[in-house]
Amino acid sequence: MDGPVSGEEDESAPRPIKVYGTVSDAATGGPIAGALVFTDAYAAMLDRANNPETIDDERLRQSGLSEDEFRALMSEGKTLPETLQGKYGAANASTDNAGAFSLNIAVPGTETIYCRAKGCATRAQATNERGADTLRVDFQLRKGASISGKVTNAADGGPVADVIVRAVTGE
Repeated sequence: MDGPVSGEEDESAPRPIKVYGTVSDAATGGPIAGALVFTDAYAAMLDRANNPETIDDERLRQSGLSEDEFRALMSEGKTLPETLQGKYGAANASTDNAGAFSLNIAVPGTETIYCRAKGCATRAQATNERGADTLRVDFQLRKGASISGKVTNAADGGPVADVIVRAVTGE
């Protein structure tokens, strides 16, 4: 039998959840205004926007944005237009002067919420709140550092082009 039994909730179907919270400086406890809070799908969109290859993505075609408009929106870290918020799992918000944010996401169960701010290390927090209508996620960001280097081919030591490198903390 396919689908949920009458009276049971289909846990695989996306449902809206309001995610809200605050972003603060881990050292001072003060609010961080202008931080960007976003979902896994938005992170994937950022990766695509930073890739120099032509974007062949159904979500972009359905959004009505041109590839150039999409790349500009992503490169500037702007909040998605209201018409795109929550679609395709992508959602983001900027914090206000008190460090507060709120966004609506539609997820089947687990989603990772990211937060980044200029000069701070990005943080991520997995959500796994089945059945909740709202979820509070607070972030404390630490001042960041930079990573630099060159990706080389192990066989000949030559540089490898068009590589995306992600650093993940053990925290």
